[in-house]
Amino acid sequence: MADASLEDIERLLAERELATARQEDTLTVEMGEDDEGRKVLFSILLFRGMMAELEELPEDYCSLQVVVAFPFQAKTETFAEVARAALFFNKMVDYPGFCLEESRGEIFYRYALPLRRDYLDEELFCQLLSAILGQYELVLPVFEEVATGEKGFLEIVAESALLAEQARKEADES
Repeated sequence: MADASLEDIERLLAERELATARQEDTLTVEMGEDDEGRKVLFSILLFRGMMAELEELPEDYCSLQVVVAFPFQAKTETFAEVARAALFFNKMVDYPGFCLEESRGEIFYRYALPLRRDYLDEELFCQLLSAILGQYELVLPVFEEVATGEKGFLEIVAESALLAEQARKEADES
């Protein structure tokens, strides 16, 4: 058990041999590289934010946010398709949070977890980061194909359905 402070989170991640960098109230964690060799960076923030407006909420509660920016931007003409993909994936994953910032074409993932400042379940926190990384790696190539206009969202859904059907047939045959 550790306190929910950026210092304690940084120590925890260093123990797990993850590179971190701190800038003001944000801790950046290098989670590895994607298949294209691009760094996967998680930004971790702790703040009271909108929670502070809840008068009955004690001072020792905060919001922990994990933000992961995708290493590409969506073309303006693909915004609708990217938004559809985000909605689709947010329905399917355990920890939804895929977003599109239309004013800049940025695709990112954001997960917020309310918690007490005096307690951070280290194992649960590391499992959460691992799950977020797995989700990110799963959807990264799809978002990139859609964001660049290489494929439409419905085309990817149709391909996925065919792959699922093939996998089911192979499982039935064995």
